Amino acid sequence: MQNKTKRNLWRGALLAAAVIAVDLFLPACGGGETSSLLLTQEEVATSSTEEAAVEVTSAAEEKTTSKEEEEESTPTICVDVVGAVENEGVVYLPEGARVYEAVAAAGGFSEDADQRAVNQAAVLSDGVQLVIPTKEETEAGTGSVYGIVGNTPAASAASEETGLVNINTADEATLQTLPGIGETKAAAIVRYREENGAFAAIEDIKNVPGIKDAGFEKIRDRITCG
Repeated sequence: MQNKTKRNLWRGALLAAAVIAVDLFLPACGGGETSSLLLTQEEVATSSTEEAAVEVTSAAEEKTTSKEEEEESTPTICVDVVGAVENEGVVYLPEGARVYEAVAAAGGFSEDADQRAVNQAAVLSDGVQLVIPTKEETEAGTGSVYGIVGNTPAASAASEETGLVNINTADEATLQTLPGIGETKAAAIVRYREENGAFAAIEDIKNVPGIKDAGFEKIRDRITCG
């Protein structure tokens, strides 16, 4: 398209040069005809330039339309963001969005948010709830499940079998389906197992840093070590 535009501009320039040459060498009596010819050629040159401008504008409009259509065709997901954020509620994000993007869409973390309690790089899926706890909640072991809740394979696996989470074999994602167990505590449970061996009784989970009596009472009926 750029080559065509250049050809149009050159064509206009050549026509203008030809008109000037004719005006200089034709007899004076033919001046009127020359002027008429000059006007005609100028109109042609102007028309060529305008045509080139229209083509450039059309190309720009086509590019903008293509970009808008691409944005509209990008799949979106719906996520419910609650807890320690500035604006709780449902947000719409591009498919494949991560936790930090959902938090940003909800106005960012509130001042009392425990930002380390959730994995901000985790990928979100449609229909999940993202729960951001406060520092007070994570320190006391109170509050609801932290992080991504609902529609997760880990949560489904735990409920489809016995409904109990085996604290000796569960991975971090499955442990986070327990009330009050966020990313930090789930990682601490796994680390404790690696360093000290399997839990002999469910009460032993209170030996994990960050899990106190109040936190244990919330999960005792939902865990097993057998």
